[in-house]
Amino acid sequence: MRTIIVAALLLLSANLVSFAADQGATCGGFVPRPCPEDQWCNYKPGAACGIGDQTGTCQPRPQVCPKILLPVCACDGKTYNNACEAAYAGFDVFYPGPCRKE
Repeated sequence: MRTIIVAALLLLSANLVSFAADQGATCGGFVPRPCPEDQWCNYKPGAACGIGDQTGTCQPRPQVCPKILLPVCACDGKTYNNACEAAYAGFDVFYPGPCRKE
């Protein structure tokens, strides 16, 4: 019985360490390092969605976003109502305002 409890605790601690390692992990860059499915890559201001080997950190996706209309162009080339909605979809903001057609 004691062996089973120890094994269960080790398994639980390994899962907690794995979760902690994913959140805040480096993402983006020349060789794109993706975040886990439930997170998004938060680039530093001016990093332009990872252009030029810029990296960011994995952050949890928001669960709820405010109904605020401050359009942003996200790293996926789509316009979202605000930065929170872009993060909810899994993308960082490329620049403020709607995406320009080129």
